[in-house]
Amino acid sequence: PSLTDVFIAPGFDRDEVMRVLDVDVAVRPTITSLDPVSALASVGTFGSVVIEGFGFDDSPQVSFGGTQAIVISTGPERIEVIPPLHFPGEVDVIVSNRFGDQSEPNDASKFTYEEITL
Repeated sequence: PSLTDVFIAPGFDRDEVMRVLDVDVAVRPTITSLDPVSALASVGTFGSVVIEGFGFDDSPQVSFGGTQAIVISTGPERIEVIPPLHFPGEVDVIVSNRFGDQSEPNDASKFTYEEITL
């Protein structure tokens, strides 16, 4: 088998393309937004963070600064996670699919852990 890079535009269903063409299609995950973008703000959403983008499969792995998050729900363009504990600072959020493809860090994939002083 050979591998070929193919771009499936947002809005097209990867599973339908795979069925019609009778091929396995791996789409590199891409993050277009995080909500919220900081750990302190996530307290208001009961700790969850919504990741939007495309190329997500049904069993994504999500990391915040290299530490695995807990995946709550998934969809082809939306993942909800509980971010892991982390030292203060800005980190990259990375989504990986079952084929090992990873999202590239970008401005939309930055998450901030604030320093909390008591």
